[in-house]
Amino acid sequence: MDKVFKCLGATNHAVGERQKDDFYSTPEYVTDKVCSWLKKNIPESLNWKIWEPAAGNGRMINSLKNNGFNVTNYSDIVDRGLPGVEIADFLEAEKKENIDCIFTNPPYSIATEFAEKAMDLLEDEGYYIMLGRIQFLEGKKRGKLFDKHPPKYVLIFRERVDCWKDDIETKTSGALCYAFFIFKKDFKGKPTVDWL
Repeated sequence: MDKVFKCLGATNHAVGERQKDDFYSTPEYVTDKVCSWLKKNIPESLNWKIWEPAAGNGRMINSLKNNGFNVTNYSDIVDRGLPGVEIADFLEAEKKENIDCIFTNPPYSIATEFAEKAMDLLEDEGYYIMLGRIQFLEGKKRGKLFDKHPPKYVLIFRERVDCWKDDIETKTSGALCYAFFIFKKDFKGKPTVDWL
C-alpha cells in the first residue's frame, strides 16, 4: 500500500523513522532559489537583519550569506555542531531588537506554532519566511492562522525538493511538493502565488 501512496504523492509516510526533533536539513539550492526571487521582487530584503531560529547545521544560513543576505541571529533547540548557535526554544523566545525577518525551515509538526510565534515577535512591516509542504495551506487550525495572518506570497517549487536526514546524509523522498510561504506583519490582502 505504501508504494501506491508514494506513487500518488499522497502520503506523509517517510522511508524509515522520522528524524528526532523533526530535523530535516535544507539543501542550499532550495534556499538559493528563494534568495534569487527575493532579490528580484523585494530588493530591500538584502538590507534585512535576519534571524534563523531552526538553524540546524547551518545550510540555510550558508545559502543566505552566500547570496548576500545579512543573518544576524541564529538559534536552534538542539546543538547540532553549528559554531556560534544560540541554544533556545523558538516557541519560548522573546523579541530580539532590530530583526526585520525571521527565515527558517521549521519542524513541520509545529510549523503553525512557529508561524504564530514569528508574527508575534516581528515588528511592523517585518517578514516571516518559511519553507514547508504545500499542504500547509490546508486545515482548520491553519485556517485560523491565515484569517489573522494571510501569507503575502506563496512560492511553489516547480520540481520536487529533497531534504536531508542530516546525521546520516540520507535524502528523504522527493514525493512532496514544497513552497516558501512569505508573511508580512499586518498584511491583510490575498496571497500572490508564484513559482520557483
